[in-house]
Amino acid sequence: MEIVLEIPPQSSTQEMRRLVKVVQVFEDGGVLLEGRDGHKPAQFRLQPRDSFPWLFFFQKVCVAWELSSLQAIPYEYRPLQRIPQEIVDIIPKVSEKEALKIIETLRTKGFLPKLPKFAK
Repeated sequence: MEIVLEIPPQSSTQEMRRLVKVVQVFEDGGVLLEGRDGHKPAQFRLQPRDSFPWLFFFQKVCVAWELSSLQAIPYEYRPLQRIPQEIVDIIPKVSEKEALKIIETLRTKGFLPKLPKFAK
């Protein structure tokens, strides 16, 4: 299973809709993506201010957690310890802002790896 997301047209995507796989997520909120649509650039980075479908991504990550299909998700979202089922169940039901807070809490409590810094 591979998680493929649709990124809306914006300057980082050369104003094209892109189908992508998440390669890496950084501490500053940036995301390294790999195209799955045959367009160039094949890899590109979204800045924190860019539009990214976090809620849809987290819904897919929760499914991967339930299936123990960890190769489908970026390292930064591979659990270091079992995430409580009630947390897995609630993430897809909350707003994007709340989901981001829950993920950050999981990270600070040691359930998920720390996010790397982006090396410029």
